[in-house]
Amino acid sequence: MQKIFIIILIIILLSSFFILGIHILNFDNILFKKNLGADGDSITALCKDNISYTQQIYKNNNMSNLNNIAVNGATIATGTTNKKTGEKRHWISQSVLNLNINNDYILISGGINDYWNNVPLGSNTENMTDTINSDTFYGGLELLCRNLLEKFTKGQKIGFVINHKINDTFQTKNSIGLTYHDYYKAIKIVLHKYSIPYIDLSKDSCFNTELPIYKQYTKNNYDGVHPTTIGYELFYVDKITTFLKSL
Repeated sequence: MQKIFIIILIIILLSSFFILGIHILNFDNILFKKNLGADGDSITALCKDNISYTQQIYKNNNMSNLNNIAVNGATIATGTTNKKTGEKRHWISQSVLNLNINNDYILISGGINDYWNNVPLGSNTENMTDTINSDTFYGGLELLCRNLLEKFTKGQKIGFVINHKINDTFQTKNSIGLTYHDYYKAIKIVLHKYSIPYIDLSKDSCFNTELPIYKQYTKNNYDGVHPTTIGYELFYVDKITTFLKSL
């Protein structure tokens, strides 16, 4: 009986040390037990066959909840439709209003589908209260920023993720004569205007699928667009985690 008691006591002590160790390890992690929200397109969306960067960040930092509402094919601008079905796409500038209000951190991404769907660029407004046309890219970006800042007013940390360089999109013009670089510049201009921070993975990730060797880290027969689990881990997770902690 005494031996059983000692064994039980040892198990309890070991469990306590283990739990205490977890708390000590996470004591200095500002993301520990926080809620993470995300919206965007397929690069941000939850993956069935791969583990996206939001899933990895959520797990690695022992966060409390992941509220990821990103959808494949989403655009920032409104007015775009699915070319096959004619149905409305997921419009990030509007859908961010569906994010949980109790999110502590919010990551937003998008823009590449606006380029591929030939969304007109439009122009930046002079003031933050001017009328906008959200069917243009500038207008969609402004609506996105306004909706985020008007909903999350309790000190929530908001950040935008500019994705890696995708194939030759920075040089290749779409059917209305715009390269992705035109949309990329608009993203930076509007985010600066509304004081929303961003991380630029097209510049700082060492992940550029215009170089064929880096396509190995993307799925769908190495499409250069959608990272694999390893691609996210190597080029997205650590950098975005550091970015989140800096907000």
